[in-house]
Amino acid sequence: MPLSREGLPIVTVPLARDAVVEPVVLAWSPDAEPTARAAATMALIRERLGQQERIT
Repeated sequence: MPLSREGLPIVTVPLARDAVVEPVVLAWSPDAEPTARAAATMALIRERLGQQERIT
């Protein structure tokens, strides 16, 4: 059985098939450029979840 960093057992629980889909929202100030780490995270999310963008 896998253990956590604290040495506690890790248990997996299957998700219900009728789980609600929640949107992922990325937001930042237009006055600030995202850091390299933030930009990489945004790219990964777009790659994995799709390219649905809405800019308001």
